[in-house]
Amino acid sequence: MGPMIRMELLRSARTRNIRVALGVIIGLSFLGFHQYASLDLAAMGGGAGWLAFAQSVSPVGVLGPLIGAIAFGDRVPTDVRTGYLALALMRVRPSTLVVARLLASAIGTIAIVVLGLVPAFIVSVVAFPLNRVSFSGALAAHGGSDWVFTLANLSVLCLASAAWTVSTVFTVSAMVRNPYWAMAIPVALYLLAGVLAPPRFNPIVHIDLLNYVPVVGPWWSDGVVWTLWALLCLILGSALWRRRGDWVG
Repeated sequence: MGPMIRMELLRSARTRNIRVALGVIIGLSFLGFHQYASLDLAAMGGGAGWLAFAQSVSPVGVLGPLIGAIAFGDRVPTDVRTGYLALALMRVRPSTLVVARLLASAIGTIAIVVLGLVPAFIVSVVAFPLNRVSFSGALAAHGGSDWVFTLANLSVLCLASAAWTVSTVFTVSAMVRNPYWAMAIPVALYLLAGVLAPPRFNPIVHIDLLNYVPVVGPWWSDGVVWTLWALLCLILGSALWRRRGDWVG
């Protein structure tokens, strides 16, 4: 299983979509950083590195779960078209390939989110001192260091992004053969649900690292929601793929 996951990660890392997704994360993070840097910092008592980084991640939190659709959404349809999927299934069991691909996509999505935020973090800590700031939101009552708050809230963003990637790679790709539609449909559904769904069930999680508040329940509820969503898509995707044996030749 390990070699298959590494191979899938290496294959994906060479694609243009990975670079585009990484650029989107970097661009969104610096958009938030610019918003913070344009504030009247003197009136706020001076700037703080933790606060600058938390602000820079705000735009990423809204659109972060779409990164997997950009980076990995076209992998299965493309491999069906080129014949790679049929060739791979001659060498490994379908379950092994599916699990390796899903894990590689989830791990890759998390890596893109984390690596894409590194430039904004470096600029934040260089431009501003790492002053202690007063965190609010869902974790405020638990106390803790600034880096603990940052890591906890960033973990929810990574989980949401990975869960949406699983739904993209495994479910949508079982219904369409066009790689562009495989990327566009999850994006459209995500944005449409964000507009139409009631706030209590809105899938768009705004991961503001300073003032993070979950969509429902206590601070850990978003993690449960996204995990259940990923499991549901695994079940649905398995049922769909059992009916698509004709795709692999």
